[in-house]
Amino acid sequence: MDAAKQKVHEFWDEASCGEHLYLSGSEKASYIEQRRIRYELEPYIMEFAGFKTARDLDVLEIGVGLGADHQCFAEAGARLQGIDLTQRAINYTKKRLELFDLRSNLQIGDAEDLAFGDREFDVVYSWGVLHHSPNTQKAIEEVHRVLRSGGVAKIMIYHKWSVVGFMLWARYALLRLRPLILSRFQDETKRGRVSAWHDHAGLIHSS
Repeated sequence: MDAAKQKVHEFWDEASCGEHLYLSGSEKASYIEQRRIRYELEPYIMEFAGFKTARDLDVLEIGVGLGADHQCFAEAGARLQGIDLTQRAINYTKKRLELFDLRSNLQIGDAEDLAFGDREFDVVYSWGVLHHSPNTQKAIEEVHRVLRSGGVAKIMIYHKWSVVGFMLWARYALLRLRPLILSRFQDETKRGRVSAWHDHAGLIHSS
């Protein structure tokens, strides 16, 4: 793992996204409450993900985090696999699925080097993850590689002026007295690392 990716790993290995804010424990009730808060704060996830349409489809989630979206795909009857860069996130998602008697093949994985063959999935889903990869373009190419013909990738990354982007900047930069983090993000955008993305969420259709 190179230095840039190691920094990403170390950051998310300290706490999965939303862990300290919304997950109060490891019991079933805590996972239920975390899921409620997630979809209350970001209600558009449900329509965008289209969980209910995933029945009997081969679905890969990249960046499972605390596992709320993964749970929804499992409940919908998807043939499900999920990866995350950290064992911490994999453990949380495994625990969640065990509590709800659900199944998925979960493993540590790198979005820039997916351990799957070409055209294995009908759906690849990733919410707020791929822009953290040091080489986002490579991650997108990997998503396209593992999609079947006619498959769909449902990918969200943060627009620099979105409400979610501002919320995260305020929490992780402004409140830590490091407001220039936003400026560095804007610089990276201008250099082209994330210039291909202009919307809060996007779809990639495989042909």
